[in-house]
Formats: sequence, C-alpha cells, structure tokens
Amino acid sequence: MAGIGFKISKMLSRKTLTMDFLAFFYSALITVGPWIISSTAVWFMMKYMSKDAYFQAIMVYSFIFSVIITGGVNLTFTRRISDLTYAGRTDKVFPEFLSASFIVVLLLSSSAILFFIFNPHGIWLCLLSIWFFVSIGLTWFSSIVMAETRKLFAYTSGYLLLGTVGVLLSILLGERFGGRGGIAGFLIADIVCLILFTIFIGRTFGFKINPSFEWIKESVKYWELYPIGWIYYLSIWADDFIVWFSQYGYENPKGFRYSPVYDLPMFLAYLTIIPTMIMFVMVIETKFYKSYRNFYETLSKGASLSVIKSRHSAMMEELNHSLKMVMKIQFIFTIFFILLNEVEGLGLSGISRFILRTGLAGAMINGFFMMILLILLYFEFRREALFSVIVVFVANTTISFFTLKFLGFKSAGIGYTLSFFIGTITSYEMLKRRLKDLIRIEYLRQPLGIPRGYIKREKYGSISYSFQPKSKVQ
Repeated sequence: MAGIGFKISKMLSRKTLTMDFLAFFYSALITVGPWIISSTAVWFMMKYMSKDAYFQAIMVYSFIFSVIITGGVNLTFTRRISDLTYAGRTDKVFPEFLSASFIVVLLLSSSAILFFIFNPHGIWLCLLSIWFFVSIGLTWFSSIVMAETRKLFAYTSGYLLLGTVGVLLSILLGERFGGRGGIAGFLIADIVCLILFTIFIGRTFGFKINPSFEWIKESVKYWELYPIGWIYYLSIWADDFIVWFSQYGYENPKGFRYSPVYDLPMFLAYLTIIPTMIMFVMVIETKFYKSYRNFYETLSKGASLSVIKSRHSAMMEELNHSLKMVMKIQFIFTIFFILLNEVEGLGLSGISRFILRTGLAGAMINGFFMMILLILLYFEFRREALFSVIVVFVANTTISFFTLKFLGFKSAGIGYTLSFFIGTITSYEMLKRRLKDLIRIEYLRQPLGIPRGYIKREKYGSISYSFQPKSKVQ
C-alpha cells in the first residue's frame, strides 16, 4: 500500500463530506474493486454456461490456484515495491517487474503442465487452459505494481474492460464453440487488460527492457513473506479441499473436483469482509500511520525516553481505537447478512443456508485475522506472522477433516471458522506482547556500529577477544 495511504490522508485532511466520500471510494476501488469486478464477471459467465463442465472447472481452478501459487511472490514483491518507492529508486521497478513476471509464468505454467500430465485431456483444451491460468495469475501480479502507479482511472478501467468485454466475448464465443470458446473469450479480454497494465507501468516507471533479478537477492532479508503468502491462501481454501475430496464432492471433468453446495455459500461469505478491507486502508494507512511515523521519528532522532514512551502510548491508543472501529463496522455488516440469510434473502436454502451461516462468522473472523497479520508485518514481526498462518492452516485442515468425518456435512465450515478464531487469538496475543515491549525490541534491532571484521577467541578458553580488521565477519 506504499503511497496509497498518503493520497487518502491528503483527501481526508480537507475535512469535507465530499472528500471523505472520495477517500472512501478511492480506498474501495484500490482494495476490493478488482476483486468485485472479476468475481461478478465470473459469476455471470458461470451462470450463463452452467451446463458446460469444462468451462466451470477451468474458471474455478484458475481463479483459486493462481492466487495460491503466486501468493508468496506477490506478497514479497509488494514489499520490494514499497522499499523502492520509499528509497526513491522507482527506476528499478520495471526491470524487476519483468523478471518477477517471468518467475510467475514459470510457477503457473509448470503447475498447470504437471496437473494435465496426471489428468490428461485434449491437447487444445490443455493449451488453452494453461494459457488462461497463466494470464489470470499475471493479471493479479501486475495489479500490485499497477496500484503503485496511482493511476486510478487506468487501474479500474482495466478491470472494467476485463469484466465487461470478457463476459461479452465469453458469451459470444461460447455460443459458437462451447466451453473452449467461452474460455478463449475471457482470455482475450484478460490479455488486453494485461498489456494495458504493462504499458502504464512502463510509462510511469520507465521502459527499461533489461530484466533484473535483484529483488530475489534483496528478498532474502524478508524470506518469511514467501511462505506467509502461500500458506495464508492455502489456509483459506483448506476446508474446501477437504470437502472436495470427501464423499460430498465430485469429479467432473477428470481431475477437477469441487462441491457447489459448499463452494457457493463460502464464496458469498468471503465477499462480506469487504468493509474490513476498505476500512483497514482508510484507518490504519492514515490515522494510525501518523502515530506510527511519529513514534519511529522519536527513535531515529534520539529523543528522550519519556518522549519515546509518550509517542509509544499514543500509537498504541490509536491502534486499539482503529481496530475496535473496524471490528464494530464488520460485526454490524455480518449480523445484517446473517439475518438476511435466516429469512432466505440470499437465495440459498437447505444445507447451503446452514453452511453460509457458519461461513459468515468465519469470514468475519478471517477479516480480523488478516488485519492483525498485516499489522504484524507493519512492525516487521514476520516470524510471528508466519507462525500465525501455520497455526491457521494446520487447524483448518485438521478440524475440517475430523468434523466432516465424524459429524457429517452439516459441520462443513466449522473448521474454517474455528481455525481463524484460533489464529486470531494467537496472532493478537503475540502482537500485544511484542508491542508492549516494542521500545526494547527496536533498541535491540539497531546496528551496534562495530567496524567490519571478525572477532577471534584467544587460545586455552580465554575470555579475551582480538579484532582482525578487513576480513569477513565470522
């Protein structure tokens, strides 16, 4: 979110109703706009081509697994973009974007090829599916860099183009060529969107067609972001995978497993965390960031301990206030949808309505977990964030498996809800302890200022040391 928070802060500083609304609208477009547009487009296409099993399967699998497989690279490169922006080295963005795109293509294409080796289909369907899968994954990745250009109109226009033209082409080609035509139609729109994003990224940061892999070397400093990105998205879908491979899922066509009676209500539930995503950027990236910046300025300028403690207290107070406000808004939003579901206002009935009830609670807690996870990363507590996502993944996999096995399909969704509840409590406790001790932690993080060299122990176990300059640290 590097730079985005600054623009929202500038809007809010005007203190007018119009600018407040524009700030909210801007935050919504950046955070959930692409997600809503693409999800709506996919829903329309799947409704229209509901009888084509290949189209349904390719769409669902491409959207789910492209996010999971690229999750680690996306999160890591987001951090890299932020670092380059902060350091004023945006000239490196495009060369590193090209090399990272190559890595994304490699990951996605190799995964898809491996899938079709074990689940063979017609050669043209395989090639089209692989191309579509890679294109969708590249679009998610390019969105990260595109958002940093701050060209809001181009950013949203690209997704609107993808949504509207993609649906129209998918329907037109689908009528003539079936599922393969439907996939090709959306693929054409996605490629156009991807090309437009690449052009805008190049125009903003400079077209330097010399791919640089420097970001990989730099990412060693924060290697934890790779597993955090992958495991977090696996945690979200772990319960779905358990259901897919149970007696409540089915396979059609070969190799593609899913369970519409479970997938649809859980998908609808996940959409309800939109308020958390919008408000997080609105509140944390603006008001909280000011107190966060003030605290770290006192540290960097060597202020007195009393001033540092005062800024630390102010930051903690602002953080608690921000978290409570976002949670209250999300809670009200979730309760509204639970009540709407009870009167069958969402169009679901039977077991799907029961699953949605559980899923709504789980999605709300997932939103809280995601918020705490991002705050952990805000303060560079990456090990704690990694531990948190591992806890959720293990809990979701274990609880979902055993509840489904011993309690039946009515228990589906309980694993998702309980696992994110456990993860939220765990991550919040770690965050609370670390922030309470933040002044000492930041003091210990500071470099000692010892000149480059190595320390050598004297013989016979003596505790004295000698310094050898101009050598590698050992």
